[in-house]
Amino acid sequence: MKKIQIIIIREYLIRVKSKTFLLSTLLTPLAFVAIAGVAILASSWKEDEAYQIFLQDETGVILPALEGKKGELQFISSLPEGKDLNSWLGEDKSHGYLKTDSTFLTADVPKAELHSSGNIPISLKSTLEDTLTRVIRNIRLAETGITAAEMKRITQEVKLKTLKVTEEGTERSSTGIAAILGYIMGILIYIFMFSYGMIVMRGVIEEKTNRIVEVIISSVRPFQLMIGKIIAIAAVGLTQFTIWIILLTTISAVTLPLLTKDLKAPPTTQSLPGGMPSEIPMEDQNQIAEEIATGVRQFDISLIFYFIFYFLGGYLLYGSLFAAVGSAVDQESDSQQLIWPITIPLMIPMMLLGNILQQPDGSLAVFCSIFPLFSPVCMMVRLASVQVPWYEIVASGVALILTFLLVIWLAGKIYRTGIFMYGKKPSIKEVARWIFS
Repeated sequence: MKKIQIIIIREYLIRVKSKTFLLSTLLTPLAFVAIAGVAILASSWKEDEAYQIFLQDETGVILPALEGKKGELQFISSLPEGKDLNSWLGEDKSHGYLKTDSTFLTADVPKAELHSSGNIPISLKSTLEDTLTRVIRNIRLAETGITAAEMKRITQEVKLKTLKVTEEGTERSSTGIAAILGYIMGILIYIFMFSYGMIVMRGVIEEKTNRIVEVIISSVRPFQLMIGKIIAIAAVGLTQFTIWIILLTTISAVTLPLLTKDLKAPPTTQSLPGGMPSEIPMEDQNQIAEEIATGVRQFDISLIFYFIFYFLGGYLLYGSLFAAVGSAVDQESDSQQLIWPITIPLMIPMMLLGNILQQPDGSLAVFCSIFPLFSPVCMMVRLASVQVPWYEIVASGVALILTFLLVIWLAGKIYRTGIFMYGKKPSIKEVARWIFS
């Protein structure tokens, strides 16, 4: 046990003191903030350029409703003096020619054609379709005697407020924020398991290639070396994760009030064509802000414990397999044949996350949260989204621990043989023979 402890301390200090660890630990939270900032900036970035649409309207009623500037669209009824259609379209990609025939209003499925000198943006096509749809709808409503205001009241969407019943009473819940949180935590566990598992494999390959392992094995058993290396890198991961939590919490404490303030800011009065508001209504903005505040306020601290447990359990399970692969090859390029049986079970839960988010209590979600190869990712999504029965949590935890013990025993047998193999790339069949030898 003392030898394993020495290995753990050595491996831990080597990695924690490295410049790579320090830079990645400090820069990763800043990178997350920068990415979020760029995403927000990109989503709010708007060009002032208006698209000019020359509208030839055979119905006689579409043009009066659209003529002039409507948001990013500017409808004109005639071409500039001295310009023909082809030359006008060719001089600017923001010019378009729209024609509506006499059956545009009466057709079951109204159709129109837009001509331009290049491919129009998807957003412009969608906006123009929405604009024409709203104009036709308002005209048809007027013919039936229903005003646009009455139609808006009839088609008003329901605003659903979710409440959670607890032993203390009823409180506001945040289903969307909880689902997003579970999704993020599941992805983080996947990233940690894969990235730190690869670190274990590369470390074993490096020591084997440099013949350092031959010196170490003279003092400790191969199994002790493998266990020490795996536990040390797990400790490095927890250290890095703890620092990230502190940094992200500090950054969130500063930026969240600013974000909430922006969400509650009064919207502008500018509207898109057809009466579509260009900004989120203030009522919806306040609801979004309340959802975020509720999600932060109701964060379950036990999720951090579960995150650590499933991170450690999943990492120890897959880290053992990565260590076994590293011991069986001389260089990383030779590991592809042996590594794909490990990466496939890692990738499958990521493909199923969408279904689990939609049906967190479904049979597929329950199976994936208990099956040990999938549970580190899938159970975290369920725990953040719904109230998981205690017996399912216990079954998931016990299955993960037992599978880890079995895998580390099998990996130890591979490691014991493979660590002394040089100059040969073993096949999966040969590795299986090491296990049963």
